Amino acid sequence: MEVNKRVKEIKNFGFTVIKKAFTEIEISEILSIIETKENKAPIPFSKVPWGYGNLISDHDFKIVYENNHIHNICSNFLNKNFIFNHLLINNKAPFIGPSIEWHREIFNVNTFAPGAIKTEYCWKNFLQIYIALDPHLEENGCLKIIPKSHLIDKVQHEDIVNDRFGHKRRVPSEVMSNILKTHNMQSVYMDPGDILFFNHKLLHGSSSNASDKNRKSIIIQARLPFVRDENIFEKEVSYRDNFIISVLEEKIRHRKSKNVYKDFAKGEKNENK
Repeated sequence: MEVNKRVKEIKNFGFTVIKKAFTEIEISEILSIIETKENKAPIPFSKVPWGYGNLISDHDFKIVYENNHIHNICSNFLNKNFIFNHLLINNKAPFIGPSIEWHREIFNVNTFAPGAIKTEYCWKNFLQIYIALDPHLEENGCLKIIPKSHLIDKVQHEDIVNDRFGHKRRVPSEVMSNILKTHNMQSVYMDPGDILFFNHKLLHGSSSNASDKNRKSIIIQARLPFVRDENIFEKEVSYRDNFIISVLEEKIRHRKSKNVYKDFAKGEKNENK
Protein backbone atom coordinates (compact mmCIF):
# COMPACT_ATOMS: atom_id res chain seq x y z
CA MET A 1 0.00 0.00 0.00
CA GLU A 2 2.84 2.42 0.87
CA VAL A 3 4.54 1.84 -2.49
CA ASN A 4 1.29 2.37 -4.39
CA LYS A 5 0.76 5.62 -2.50
CA ARG A 6 4.26 6.81 -3.45
CA VAL A 7 3.80 5.95 -7.11
CA LYS A 8 0.48 7.79 -7.12
CA GLU A 9 2.18 10.88 -5.63
CA ILE A 10 4.81 10.84 -8.40
CA LYS A 11 2.11 10.62 -11.05
CA ASN A 12 -0.10 13.31 -9.48
CA PHE A 13 2.43 15.76 -8.03
CA GLY A 14 5.60 14.84 -9.96
CA PHE A 15 7.56 13.71 -6.89
CA THR A 16 7.61 11.91 -3.56
CA VAL A 17 10.06 11.91 -0.64
CA ILE A 18 10.91 8.86 1.48
CA LYS A 19 12.47 9.78 4.81
CA LYS A 20 15.37 7.79 6.29
CA ALA A 21 15.57 5.38 3.34
CA PHE A 22 19.24 4.85 4.24
CA THR A 23 20.52 4.40 7.78
CA GLU A 24 23.16 6.64 9.38
CA ILE A 25 25.67 3.79 9.09
CA GLU A 26 24.93 3.37 5.37
CA ILE A 27 25.30 7.10 4.72
CA SER A 28 28.60 7.14 6.61
CA GLU A 29 29.81 4.23 4.48
CA ILE A 30 28.77 5.97 1.25
CA LEU A 31 30.57 9.17 2.25
CA SER A 32 33.71 7.16 3.00
CA ILE A 33 33.51 5.51 -0.43
CA ILE A 34 33.22 8.91 -2.13
CA GLU A 35 36.42 10.06 -0.43
CA THR A 36 38.32 7.34 -2.32
CA LYS A 37 37.06 8.39 -5.78
CA GLU A 38 38.93 10.46 -8.34
CA ASN A 39 37.99 14.10 -8.65
CA LYS A 40 36.93 14.28 -12.32
CA ALA A 41 35.10 17.61 -12.27
CA PRO A 42 36.58 20.22 -9.91
CA ILE A 43 34.67 23.40 -9.20
CA PRO A 44 36.32 26.04 -11.46
CA PHE A 45 39.32 27.84 -9.97
CA SER A 46 39.59 25.31 -7.14
CA LYS A 47 40.66 21.75 -6.47
CA VAL A 48 37.36 20.98 -4.76
CA PRO A 49 35.38 18.24 -6.54
CA TRP A 50 31.97 18.99 -7.97
CA GLY A 51 31.62 15.50 -9.43
CA TYR A 52 33.34 12.17 -10.02
CA GLY A 53 31.97 11.13 -13.39
CA ASN A 54 29.40 8.44 -14.09
CA LEU A 55 29.82 5.78 -11.40
CA ILE A 56 27.13 3.46 -12.71
CA SER A 57 29.58 0.57 -13.11
CA ASP A 58 31.37 1.14 -9.79
CA HIS A 59 30.73 -1.91 -7.62
CA ASP A 60 31.44 0.13 -4.48
CA PHE A 61 28.02 1.71 -4.85
CA LYS A 62 26.21 -1.62 -4.64
CA ILE A 63 24.86 -0.41 -1.29
CA VAL A 64 22.92 2.25 -3.21
CA TYR A 65 21.67 0.08 -6.07
CA GLU A 66 20.32 -2.58 -3.73
CA ASN A 67 18.30 -0.26 -1.52
CA ASN A 68 14.83 -1.75 -1.09
CA HIS A 69 13.02 1.58 -1.33
CA ILE A 70 14.65 2.34 -4.66
CA HIS A 71 13.84 -1.07 -6.11
CA ASN A 72 10.25 -1.07 -4.86
CA ILE A 73 9.44 2.39 -6.23
CA CYS A 74 11.19 1.83 -9.58
CA SER A 75 9.63 -1.60 -10.07
CA ASN A 76 6.16 -0.21 -9.53
CA PHE A 77 6.52 3.13 -11.30
CA LEU A 78 8.32 1.65 -14.33
CA ASN A 79 8.32 -2.16 -14.19
CA LYS A 80 10.61 -4.93 -12.98
CA ASN A 81 12.71 -4.69 -16.15
CA PHE A 82 14.03 -1.23 -15.24
CA ILE A 83 17.75 -0.50 -15.33
CA PHE A 84 19.97 2.29 -13.99
CA ASN A 85 21.31 4.66 -16.64
CA HIS A 86 23.77 6.68 -14.56
CA LEU A 87 24.89 7.46 -11.02
CA LEU A 88 26.39 10.88 -10.32
CA ILE A 89 27.58 12.63 -7.18
CA ASN A 90 27.08 16.37 -6.73
CA ASN A 91 29.30 18.04 -4.17
CA LYS A 92 27.84 21.50 -3.58
CA ALA A 93 30.79 22.47 -1.41
CA PRO A 94 30.71 25.11 1.36
CA PHE A 95 31.06 28.73 0.18
CA ILE A 96 31.70 27.86 -3.50
CA GLY A 97 29.10 25.22 -4.35
CA PRO A 98 27.42 26.44 -7.57
CA SER A 99 23.76 27.02 -8.32
CA ILE A 100 21.74 24.84 -10.71
CA GLU A 101 19.53 26.43 -13.36
CA TRP A 102 15.78 25.81 -13.49
CA HIS A 103 15.26 22.94 -15.90
CA ARG A 104 13.62 19.64 -16.72
CA GLU A 105 15.66 16.47 -17.05
CA ILE A 106 13.92 15.72 -20.32
CA PHE A 107 15.58 18.80 -21.91
CA ASN A 108 18.79 16.76 -22.24
CA VAL A 109 17.34 13.37 -23.11
CA ASN A 110 19.40 13.16 -26.34
CA THR A 111 22.54 13.12 -24.22
CA PHE A 112 21.63 10.56 -21.56
CA ALA A 113 19.17 8.52 -23.65
CA PRO A 114 19.62 9.32 -27.36
CA GLY A 115 16.72 8.09 -29.45
CA ALA A 116 14.53 7.24 -26.47
CA ILE A 117 11.78 9.77 -27.06
CA LYS A 118 9.56 8.09 -29.60
CA THR A 119 5.86 7.38 -29.79
CA GLU A 120 6.23 4.05 -28.01
CA TYR A 121 8.90 5.24 -25.56
CA CYS A 122 8.37 8.58 -23.81
CA TRP A 123 9.40 10.64 -20.78
CA LYS A 124 7.18 8.53 -18.53
CA ASN A 125 9.72 5.71 -18.86
CA PHE A 126 12.29 7.56 -16.73
CA LEU A 127 12.52 8.24 -13.01
CA GLN A 128 15.02 10.47 -11.21
CA ILE A 129 16.34 9.38 -7.80
CA TYR A 130 17.94 12.04 -5.61
CA ILE A 131 19.62 10.96 -2.35
CA ALA A 132 20.71 13.44 0.34
CA LEU A 133 24.07 12.64 1.96
CA ASP A 134 24.10 15.77 4.15
CA PRO A 135 21.35 17.97 5.58
CA HIS A 136 19.83 19.90 2.66
CA LEU A 137 18.63 23.28 3.90
CA GLU A 138 17.77 26.68 2.46
CA GLU A 139 21.15 28.08 3.50
CA ASN A 140 23.25 25.46 1.72
CA GLY A 141 21.30 25.37 -1.52
CA CYS A 142 18.62 22.72 -1.13
CA LEU A 143 16.73 21.58 -4.20
CA LYS A 144 13.66 23.58 -5.17
CA ILE A 145 10.81 22.13 -7.20
CA ILE A 146 7.53 23.21 -8.78
CA PRO A 147 4.93 20.58 -7.78
CA LYS A 148 2.67 19.46 -10.63
CA SER A 149 4.84 21.23 -13.21
CA HIS A 150 5.30 17.87 -14.94
CA LEU A 151 1.71 18.27 -16.12
CA ILE A 152 2.60 21.38 -18.15
CA ASP A 153 2.85 20.15 -21.71
CA LYS A 154 5.70 22.29 -23.05
CA VAL A 155 8.11 24.64 -21.28
CA GLN A 156 10.40 26.98 -23.22
CA HIS A 157 14.13 26.75 -22.55
CA GLU A 158 17.26 28.63 -23.61
CA ASP A 159 20.87 27.55 -24.11
CA ILE A 160 23.44 28.82 -21.60
CA VAL A 161 27.00 28.15 -20.49
CA ASN A 162 26.91 27.70 -16.73
CA ASP A 163 29.55 28.70 -14.18
CA ARG A 164 31.23 25.31 -14.61
CA PHE A 165 31.65 26.02 -18.34
CA GLY A 166 29.09 23.40 -19.32
CA HIS A 167 26.21 23.68 -21.78
CA LYS A 168 22.83 23.71 -20.06
CA ARG A 169 19.23 24.32 -21.04
CA ARG A 170 17.58 26.82 -18.70
CA VAL A 171 14.00 27.95 -18.34
CA PRO A 172 13.98 31.75 -18.95
CA SER A 173 13.11 33.97 -15.99
CA GLU A 174 9.97 35.35 -17.63
CA VAL A 175 8.71 31.81 -18.26
CA MET A 176 9.34 30.87 -14.63
CA SER A 177 7.48 34.00 -13.50
CA ASN A 178 4.45 33.01 -15.57
CA ILE A 179 4.51 29.45 -14.25
CA LEU A 180 4.56 30.71 -10.67
CA LYS A 181 1.31 32.56 -11.29
CA THR A 182 -0.45 29.19 -11.29
CA HIS A 183 2.02 26.95 -9.44
CA ASN A 184 3.92 27.10 -6.16
CA MET A 185 7.65 26.77 -5.55
CA GLN A 186 8.68 24.31 -2.84
CA SER A 187 12.03 23.94 -1.08
CA VAL A 188 12.85 20.27 -0.47
CA TYR A 189 14.44 20.06 2.97
CA MET A 190 16.15 16.71 3.41
CA ASP A 191 18.11 14.81 6.05
CA PRO A 192 20.96 12.42 5.24
CA GLY A 193 19.43 9.21 3.91
CA ASP A 194 16.23 10.75 2.53
CA ILE A 195 15.32 10.02 -1.10
CA LEU A 196 13.45 12.28 -3.50
CA PHE A 197 11.93 10.48 -6.49
CA PHE A 198 10.76 12.76 -9.26
CA ASN A 199 9.36 12.86 -12.75
CA HIS A 200 11.58 13.78 -15.71
CA LYS A 201 9.33 16.75 -16.58
CA LEU A 202 9.27 18.21 -13.06
CA LEU A 203 10.81 21.70 -12.98
CA HIS A 204 13.64 21.98 -10.46
CA GLY A 205 16.75 23.99 -9.63
CA SER A 206 18.80 25.19 -6.66
CA SER A 207 20.73 28.19 -5.39
CA SER A 208 24.44 28.23 -4.57
CA ASN A 209 25.87 27.16 -1.23
CA ALA A 210 27.07 30.31 0.53
CA SER A 211 27.19 28.58 3.92
CA ASP A 212 29.89 26.62 5.75
CA LYS A 213 27.84 23.41 5.50
CA ASN A 214 28.41 20.47 3.15
CA ARG A 215 25.65 19.54 0.68
CA LYS A 216 26.43 16.30 -1.11
CA SER A 217 23.89 14.24 -3.02
CA ILE A 218 23.66 11.21 -5.29
CA ILE A 219 21.63 11.36 -8.49
CA ILE A 220 20.54 8.13 -10.16
CA GLN A 221 18.45 7.73 -13.26
CA ALA A 222 16.24 4.67 -13.64
CA ARG A 223 14.64 3.85 -16.98
CA LEU A 224 13.19 1.14 -19.13
CA PRO A 225 15.59 -0.44 -21.66
CA PHE A 226 15.68 0.93 -25.20
CA VAL A 227 17.96 0.85 -28.25
CA ARG A 228 20.31 3.85 -28.30
CA ASP A 229 20.70 5.87 -31.49
CA GLU A 230 24.38 6.84 -31.63
CA ASN A 231 23.78 9.24 -34.52
CA ILE A 232 21.49 11.30 -32.30
CA PHE A 233 24.06 11.17 -29.50
CA GLU A 234 26.92 12.38 -31.72
CA LYS A 235 24.78 15.20 -33.14
CA GLU A 236 23.77 16.30 -29.64
CA VAL A 237 27.31 16.19 -28.27
CA SER A 238 28.55 18.21 -31.25
CA TYR A 239 25.81 20.81 -30.76
CA ARG A 240 26.54 21.22 -27.05
CA ASP A 241 30.32 21.41 -27.53
CA ASN A 242 30.05 23.91 -30.39
CA PHE A 243 27.70 26.09 -28.37
CA ILE A 244 30.19 26.32 -25.50
CA ILE A 245 33.10 27.05 -27.84
CA SER A 246 31.24 29.75 -29.80
CA VAL A 247 30.04 31.53 -26.65
CA LEU A 248 33.46 31.51 -25.00
CA GLU A 249 35.23 32.57 -28.21
CA GLU A 250 32.88 35.54 -28.50
CA LYS A 251 33.56 36.47 -24.87
CA ILE A 252 37.31 36.35 -25.55
CA ARG A 253 36.96 38.53 -28.68
CA HIS A 254 34.92 41.05 -26.73
CA ARG A 255 37.42 41.08 -23.88
CA LYS A 256 40.33 41.69 -26.24
CA SER A 257 38.55 44.53 -28.03
CA LYS A 258 37.41 46.47 -24.98
CA ASN A 259 38.88 47.32 -21.61
CA VAL A 260 35.90 46.66 -19.34
CA TYR A 261 37.73 48.28 -16.41
CA LYS A 262 38.36 51.54 -18.28
CA ASP A 263 35.51 53.41 -16.61
CA PHE A 264 37.19 52.89 -13.24
CA ALA A 265 40.32 54.69 -14.46
CA LYS A 266 38.56 58.03 -14.93
CA GLY A 267 38.93 59.05 -11.30
CA GLU A 268 36.31 60.24 -8.85
CA LYS A 269 33.89 63.01 -9.71
CA ASN A 270 34.39 66.14 -7.65
CA GLU A 271 30.92 66.97 -6.33
CA ASN A 272 32.14 70.38 -5.00
CA LYS A 273 32.65 71.89 -8.45
